[in-house]
Amino acid sequence: MLAAGVAVGAVIAAGIGALLNLGRQEDPTLVERYGFVLTYFPGADAERVEALVTDPIETRLQELTEIDELISTSRGNVSQIRLSIREDLSPSRVDEAWTLIRQQVGLAAADMPQGVQPSTVRRQYVGASTLTAGIEWTGEGEAPLAVMNRM
Repeated sequence: MLAAGVAVGAVIAAGIGALLNLGRQEDPTLVERYGFVLTYFPGADAERVEALVTDPIETRLQELTEIDELISTSRGNVSQIRLSIREDLSPSRVDEAWTLIRQQVGLAAADMPQGVQPSTVRRQYVGASTLTAGIEWTGEGEAPLAVMNRM
């Protein structure tokens, strides 16, 4: 009987300690690990964009160990490189990685031909969104719950 009381007391104390020490946020802070590099080269076909814009930027970005994945698309007039930063990096290291990405893109820009517009490096916010919706029966009589459940 005494052992059961001690066990219950220990569980209650652990629960209270967890409530007081665990962080709680309604909307948790998410680290921006995804983004893209967008570069315009007006008048160039896809092959020229690939050779003169996409490849030099990709080569520079591949030097960074912080990048997990690079996916590039070259079309007429535009180069887009999507990237993701490694999941094991802390939030401060992720910020440093974005700085390094901008530096590497700037270094690649020095080797680009005339007419290439400055590259845009953008982080993509991948957040959690919540939508609360409600429906109201305005018809006559009782609400048809089966129909409203389907809605």
